[in-house]
Amino acid sequence: MNQPTIISEGDDYFVLDKPAGYAVEPVANYPSISDWLVEKGKIFASDWPLDGRLGVVHRTDVDTSGLLIWAKTPASQENLKRLWQGRVVEKTYIGLAVGKLPERGTVEVAIRRDNQKDRQTAALLPDKKARPAITEFQRLKIATIARGVVSMFEAKPITGRTHQIRVHLKYLGHPVIGDKLYGDKASRSLAKELNLTRHFLHAWKLSLPWQGKKEHYESPLQSELAQILRRLNLNP
Repeated sequence: MNQPTIISEGDDYFVLDKPAGYAVEPVANYPSISDWLVEKGKIFASDWPLDGRLGVVHRTDVDTSGLLIWAKTPASQENLKRLWQGRVVEKTYIGLAVGKLPERGTVEVAIRRDNQKDRQTAALLPDKKARPAITEFQRLKIATIARGVVSMFEAKPITGRTHQIRVHLKYLGHPVIGDKLYGDKASRSLAKELNLTRHFLHAWKLSLPWQGKKEHYESPLQSELAQILRRLNLNP
């Protein structure tokens, strides 16, 4: 398994490149970014209140790779959280989806938790437990392989619901390839064809205002994803 890397560090936060297979905080049997930072001596539990979450600002799914912002102090954590809640952070993901996605669009479909199946679901009817969710997307390129058509896309979640992009792509009928939770027969078949053991979704770019400047960060695709794009003659 690849190791996390710190691609930028200032006085207030780290910018991490998270590999697939890492959770943000300890869960189940996955290694976590939180534990990794403690082990590397980058953060110390004694610096944080018991409920301080050791600097967590936002999350990405275990099998989603890419950019992660991590606060260095409780004060910067609160300030960064306010940016996320205020929807001023621009996040761009890159992925591969089943079939030919529409050229561009916006999905405004609320998401609620399905406790029976331990997943999220699109709420198609009014539901008090559902939370508003908005995702903008754009199809970048398409490719054809033996088992069907795939679309390379970029997605910009305006809100930050759990599994939001994956749920919204499933709602569109174009699940992310390799998605074990929200995929279908076609996504599993395509993943097998591409030798993909995780879902193809990567936190690619991130911009946020900080101390009067606009900070921009970018994470290159992990090698196994880049190799698949080369095979398909797709370049982001």
